Amino acid sequence: MPIYILQIETSTEVCSVAISRDGITIADIDVTIANSHSELITLTIMDCISKAGLSLSQIDAIAIGSGPGSYTSLRVGYSTAKGLCYSIDKPLITINSLKILAASIEAPTNNACIVSMIDARRMDAYVSIYTHTLEEIIPGDAYTLEQDSFVSYCVQYDVIHLCGTGARKFVEHFPDPRYVLGAIDTKAAFMSKLAYNAYVDDQFADVAYCTPNYIKSPNITQSKKKFF
Repeated sequence: MPIYILQIETSTEVCSVAISRDGITIADIDVTIANSHSELITLTIMDCISKAGLSLSQIDAIAIGSGPGSYTSLRVGYSTAKGLCYSIDKPLITINSLKILAASIEAPTNNACIVSMIDARRMDAYVSIYTHTLEEIIPGDAYTLEQDSFVSYCVQYDVIHLCGTGARKFVEHFPDPRYVLGAIDTKAAFMSKLAYNAYVDDQFADVAYCTPNYIKSPNITQSKKKFF
């Protein structure tokens, strides 16, 4: 029997929903209206399920982007996903939103690394760095972006892929031909393989107690962490 997973990603201004079958995206909807998550997420979910030709009862699991990202948007996504899990008695899968971004890079070379960045205001960003196989090199944390933040990786790797809203901010301030800019928005469609693998491996979250990975509380002072 095929495995159908409802995927929700709300870590940024994009309210993104997708349906996957055995790790392949079969329907997705991205809403780019700012500050609309709470008003549109339920309707978007039902529209996406309909687009996939399914009913809610056919969903085998629900996957949610766990952050980091927008504090309010993450709370909306989590409360919706957990509510659905309770209502249809299905398991919950949580996936780091920075890893979801990294999964958007298709067929990177063996000697490439992927820098996922979600804007955290000012010159801060939530950043995690992955190998081409999505193994974590640097775990997600809040960093202050500087011109030489990733210079050391240019020596170690042939290609440096940047993705996410923080990557857009970085290249605007520090343009450099050594970096390849990928996807900007964190989308639920990027979760499909990750969510399916988690389902097969029984990597489910505790619906009652799991919370978003905020990394830092809203409106704290600027991070001083460095990459070297």
